[in-house]
Amino acid sequence: MRFEVSRYARMLATGALICATPSPAAPLYDGSLGTLPGAQGWFFVPVGLYSQTLSGGAVNLDTSFGSMTQAGYFRADRDIDSTAGVRLSFSAQLLAETHAGTDRAGFSVIMLDRQRKGIELGFWSSPAGVFAQGGPGFTRAENTSFATGAMARYTLQLLNGQYTLRSGPDTLLSGAMRDYSSFGFPYTTANFLFFGDDTSSAAASVRLASVAIAPVPEPSEAAMMLCGLAVLGLAVRMRARKRCGAVAEYKRVRVSTGCRPCPGRPCSDRGSPPSA
Repeated sequence: MRFEVSRYARMLATGALICATPSPAAPLYDGSLGTLPGAQGWFFVPVGLYSQTLSGGAVNLDTSFGSMTQAGYFRADRDIDSTAGVRLSFSAQLLAETHAGTDRAGFSVIMLDRQRKGIELGFWSSPAGVFAQGGPGFTRAENTSFATGAMARYTLQLLNGQYTLRSGPDTLLSGAMRDYSSFGFPYTTANFLFFGDDTSSAAASVRLASVAIAPVPEPSEAAMMLCGLAVLGLAVRMRARKRCGAVAEYKRVRVSTGCRPCPGRPCSDRGSPPSA
């Protein structure tokens, strides 16, 4: 039995290695490369005084120099199909943030699908938390407290008319996707992504370390599940074949000799056939 267990364990481990395919998540920004988002496919749109610097594997965007400053990074070159499902993952840290009203935030994330529907999220540092912008009036809607002052990895998902924001295993926000298009540009842009300060009523200093996008569910996750089931099924079949072979051998010996063969005992001893 010990031999069989180790053999099947090795088989499953080998199957896992075969099935382990790289994640298909497409990197959109990687601060560890030592370049600004503008060098990695993003457009940078500043209004007023700002600064953007690189340090510690992240870009630091600061719009706190003037009350009319707005600045951020956007792109619209990825097909965001919310019917099939899309996940946007990003790592960010809010160093400082101020806002003049409860409906605005100094750091925002916007994700719109191919139908120009999606969600805009606002991040606060005091009180620390995240909220969704209600549309089309841009009022503070779903919200939660969260330690935005620490570098955190977030996952924003659009699927079947619903958005979900997670950090690790925790669901922070969820609700219906919005249509902000009546406000005009940029909310009339399909497949639109934005990170930064898009209002003159707030300001922030934020570090952005990484951004990536992937389908839902990720093909690698489905492949791992299917491969795992296939390898497990193969192990069960091989075990069943071995037992069937043992039963067949028992029957053959019994027919030819008229006795019941039992491992480790003389043929004349009474014994039981192996279990089927």
